[in-house]
Amino acid sequence: MKNEIEDNLFILQERLALISNYLKSSFTKDNIRSFFQQYIRYFWYNLRETRKRKLGYCLGVLSCFVVVTTICISVTVFFQLPIIFLRLAENSNGQFDMKIGENSEYGTAMNYTQFKLNIQKGSSKLSLQEQQKYQLHSPRIHYYNSVGYKVESCQGGLNLSETLSNNTWMYTGVKDNNGNYPNCEKTRNCADDYCSLKTDVTIYLFDTDKEKEMGFGRIWNYPKPKPGEGIIDELLAETLGVKEGDTIYVYFVNPITMRGMWRESGIITENHTPSRLNIYIPIKIAQIIDIYDHGKYDVA
Repeated sequence: MKNEIEDNLFILQERLALISNYLKSSFTKDNIRSFFQQYIRYFWYNLRETRKRKLGYCLGVLSCFVVVTTICISVTVFFQLPIIFLRLAENSNGQFDMKIGENSEYGTAMNYTQFKLNIQKGSSKLSLQEQQKYQLHSPRIHYYNSVGYKVESCQGGLNLSETLSNNTWMYTGVKDNNGNYPNCEKTRNCADDYCSLKTDVTIYLFDTDKEKEMGFGRIWNYPKPKPGEGIIDELLAETLGVKEGDTIYVYFVNPITMRGMWRESGIITENHTPSRLNIYIPIKIAQIIDIYDHGKYDVA
């Protein structure tokens, strides 16, 4: 074994000596002078050819520039594709990873309190750091096909103070001269009969504190609305002609999420379910925001 190592070292020394001798013989003054002379000669030759064929030279340089630039951009985009697709997904649906909802086919509502307790129970044996990861969830209610009304357009025989203080007329109509209430048979929606300015709206109800803790909506910097207040976008404000501090009525069409409450109050029973369970809620406009992406809701 020792002899084998000595032989290998001897061979290595011989090869290093050959390389050293080659470098010494190559980098002599004559060789270096010859190298620079050849380089200068090639340089002047290329310069002369460039002057003869300026267009070809420019096209060649431009082609090299375009190819290199295209490759650099393509490589950069390729490595950024995961971020791009993630951003597109957030724009389409919001900045959440998973959504769990009720089974609307059977008209049932989700018990978020029980859901939260089940999460806490399932993660109780984990470390505190791991448990915190399972607390990044928040309740949210999303209503499509709702309607917003401008209060000032809902006069219909009422003055503005009466309209805001008592909204029973939106369900029963306005008492006529004989003391009777019309049934709003035209649309089965009294607000449509008495309010001249309306538009379709989409409503999001969410816990601002919980979603801020989750990082849901990273650029959402608006203050939390007070009870009875809401935030609308500038498109809705322009359509209804309202400003901050005004009040609008919001019409919820048969909201499934409230059926549990209606069952407890006896409005819904096993033998009777009203065909229309509609709710009108006055909302004071706390702030008007732009319609761009905030990560809170879809903008597609």
